[in-house]
Parts: sequence; structure tokens; C-alpha cells
Amino acid sequence: IMLAYTKLEVNNDFLNVSLENNGNIQSKALGSLAVKLNDERLAQKIKVVAFSGVTERSGVTEIVLNVAHYMKGKCENILLIEMNTENPSLCEKVGIIKNEKDRMYEFINGADINKCVYRDEKRDIDILPYDKDNKFDSNEINLIIDRARDEYDIILLDTAPVLKSYITEQV
Repeated sequence: IMLAYTKLEVNNDFLNVSLENNGNIQSKALGSLAVKLNDERLAQKIKVVAFSGVTERSGVTEIVLNVAHYMKGKCENILLIEMNTENPSLCEKVGIIKNEKDRMYEFINGADINKCVYRDEKRDIDILPYDKDNKFDSNEINLIIDRARDEYDIILLDTAPVLKSYITEQV
């Protein structure tokens, strides 16, 4: 499944919609999307969902973070993989400080997934960050997804805009 979104108003409040759970229209819409994705996951045995925008600054990272958190109520193990090769911002938005080895590269080379992911304690999900210094080919992307399938109920991908991303062709 690949979801694409057009431009929407994005701010820090939107980043934390699922954490506040205040019943506003955005919260309800994202919760509804999580329910529909979970229904598809169960009915069709879907394991990977790519989120992509039509343009930059579409709010895709915020959407996928909130949906991942809402999915937590539907399934136990959720992995969010940052594959926005154009403008990776996931780590910055959730406060992950990357000051060590490239964890995605380590995972590709056989490291245990549990040693490669960051845990977002607020949302209770795992995040595998993208390091923009490393470019991955389609075989490596497939390897990342295939290895993660065994460990997670669902894998959500935060990708670059559709017209700028080769990753959307992979899933």
C-alpha cells in the first residue's frame, strides 16, 4: 500500500496529535486511517505501508508518526523506517540524536534489528533512521524490508515526495 498526501498545514501541534488524543478532527482522521490500515493488514496480510507526499513539506513525517502511534493500539510491534532520501527529518522531529554509526547500514550488514533501531518511548514504536551520507540501491532497500518483516507486525515507511523518490517503486 502506498499513500500520498497533498499540502497541508504542518506545525509542532500536528506532530503530537496522537499523543494529546484530544478528539479534534485531525486526531479522528489519523485514528481512522490507522483503523483502515490495520483492517487491510489483517485481511490482506499487508506488512509494509509507504507514506509519500506529492510535494515537499506535505506533512508526511507527522502523519506517519501519528498513524504509527495509533497503530500501536491495533498491533504490538511497529517499525517506522525513515527512507526520505531528499530531506530526512524524522530523527530531528522525535529528538533522536544520531552521533554514532549509521544504524541502517549496520542492519543491512547483518546487525540485529534490536541494536539498530531507536525506541520512541512516547509513541512506543521503533524507528530505523536514514543516514543521508549513505545511498541505498533497490536490493538493499528490499533487504531492509525483508529482514524487518520477520520482526514486526507492520512496517511504515516515511519516503520523499513521489516524484523525487525511487523508494516508492520498491513497495
